[in-house]
Amino acid sequence: MHLPSISQRSFYNLLFVPYLFVAAKVEVHDDDWWKTRFEAAGLVYSNSLTQEVRTVAQRDQGLKNLTLDMKPDLLYFVGQHIYLNMQVNDQMEEISFSCFHDSN
Repeated sequence: MHLPSISQRSFYNLLFVPYLFVAAKVEVHDDDWWKTRFEAAGLVYSNSLTQEVRTVAQRDQGLKNLTLDMKPDLLYFVGQHIYLNMQVNDQMEEISFSCFHDSN
Protein backbone atom coordinates (compact mmCIF):
# COMPACT_ATOMS: atom_id res chain seq x y z
CA MET A 1 0.00 0.00 0.00
CA HIS A 2 1.52 3.28 -1.06
CA LEU A 3 -0.16 6.34 0.39
CA PRO A 4 0.98 9.86 -0.49
CA SER A 5 1.69 11.94 2.61
CA ILE A 6 -1.56 13.93 2.37
CA SER A 7 -3.56 10.71 1.98
CA GLN A 8 -1.77 9.12 4.93
CA ARG A 9 -3.13 11.76 7.29
CA SER A 10 -6.67 11.48 5.89
CA PHE A 11 -6.51 7.68 5.99
CA TYR A 12 -5.08 7.75 9.51
CA ASN A 13 -8.01 9.85 10.72
CA LEU A 14 -10.40 7.16 9.47
CA LEU A 15 -8.65 4.49 11.53
CA PHE A 16 -10.19 5.53 14.84
CA VAL A 17 -12.83 2.85 14.44
CA PRO A 18 -12.86 -0.57 16.12
CA TYR A 19 -12.25 -2.61 12.95
CA LEU A 20 -10.49 -2.07 9.66
CA PHE A 21 -11.80 -4.05 6.68
CA VAL A 22 -9.24 -4.47 3.89
CA ALA A 23 -9.61 -6.16 0.51
CA ALA A 24 -6.10 -6.25 -0.94
CA LYS A 25 -5.16 -6.86 -4.56
CA VAL A 26 -4.16 -10.54 -4.52
CA GLU A 27 -2.24 -10.26 -7.79
CA VAL A 28 0.21 -7.94 -6.03
CA HIS A 29 0.56 -9.59 -2.59
CA ASP A 30 -1.02 -12.59 -0.88
CA ASP A 31 -3.04 -12.65 2.36
CA ASP A 32 -0.04 -13.46 4.56
CA TRP A 33 1.91 -10.45 3.24
CA TRP A 34 -0.96 -8.08 4.03
CA LYS A 35 -1.62 -9.69 7.42
CA THR A 36 2.05 -9.24 8.38
CA ARG A 37 2.04 -5.60 7.24
CA PHE A 38 -1.12 -4.70 9.14
CA GLU A 39 0.11 -6.47 12.27
CA ALA A 40 3.38 -4.54 11.99
CA ALA A 41 1.26 -1.37 11.85
CA GLY A 42 -0.34 -2.25 15.20
CA LEU A 43 -3.51 -4.04 14.04
CA VAL A 44 -4.64 -7.44 15.26
CA TYR A 45 -5.88 -9.84 12.56
CA SER A 46 -9.27 -11.41 13.32
CA ASN A 47 -9.58 -14.79 11.64
CA SER A 48 -13.16 -15.33 12.87
CA LEU A 49 -14.44 -11.97 11.56
CA THR A 50 -12.49 -12.39 8.32
CA GLN A 51 -14.09 -15.79 7.71
CA GLU A 52 -17.54 -14.47 8.62
CA VAL A 53 -17.28 -11.58 6.15
CA ARG A 54 -15.92 -13.85 3.41
CA THR A 55 -18.69 -16.40 4.01
CA VAL A 56 -21.44 -13.77 3.70
CA ALA A 57 -19.88 -12.39 0.51
CA GLN A 58 -19.53 -15.87 -0.98
CA ARG A 59 -23.16 -16.64 -0.14
CA ASP A 60 -24.24 -13.44 -1.91
CA GLN A 61 -22.03 -13.81 -4.98
CA GLY A 62 -24.93 -14.95 -7.16
CA LEU A 63 -27.09 -11.90 -6.51
CA LYS A 64 -28.37 -10.16 -9.62
CA ASN A 65 -30.70 -7.65 -8.01
CA LEU A 66 -28.28 -5.14 -6.53
CA THR A 67 -28.87 -2.50 -9.21
CA LEU A 68 -31.50 -1.97 -11.87
CA ASP A 69 -28.82 -2.44 -14.53
CA MET A 70 -28.08 -6.06 -13.57
CA LYS A 71 -29.47 -8.56 -16.08
CA PRO A 72 -30.60 -12.04 -14.97
CA ASP A 73 -28.88 -13.75 -17.92
CA LEU A 74 -25.43 -12.19 -17.33
CA LEU A 75 -22.64 -13.37 -15.04
CA TYR A 76 -21.54 -10.98 -12.28
CA PHE A 77 -18.75 -11.36 -9.78
CA VAL A 78 -20.56 -9.82 -6.81
CA GLY A 79 -18.27 -9.40 -3.84
CA GLN A 80 -15.35 -11.23 -5.47
CA HIS A 81 -12.65 -9.12 -3.80
CA ILE A 82 -14.45 -9.53 -0.50
CA TYR A 83 -14.79 -13.32 -0.49
CA LEU A 84 -11.29 -13.82 -1.90
CA ASN A 85 -9.25 -11.15 -0.16
CA MET A 86 -11.07 -9.34 2.66
CA GLN A 87 -9.22 -9.21 5.96
CA VAL A 88 -10.68 -7.82 9.17
CA ASN A 89 -8.27 -6.23 11.62
CA ASP A 90 -8.97 -4.99 15.11
CA GLN A 91 -7.29 -1.69 15.90
CA MET A 92 -5.48 -2.17 19.18
CA GLU A 93 -2.61 0.31 19.01
CA GLU A 94 -1.63 3.50 17.25
CA ILE A 95 -1.19 2.88 13.53
CA SER A 96 2.18 3.36 11.83
CA PHE A 97 2.34 3.59 8.04
CA SER A 98 6.10 3.10 7.74
CA CYS A 99 5.70 -0.66 7.33
CA PHE A 100 3.64 -0.21 4.14
CA HIS A 101 6.35 1.43 2.08
CA ASP A 102 8.45 -0.95 0.07
CA SER A 103 9.94 -1.11 -3.42
CA ASN A 104 7.04 -3.13 -4.93
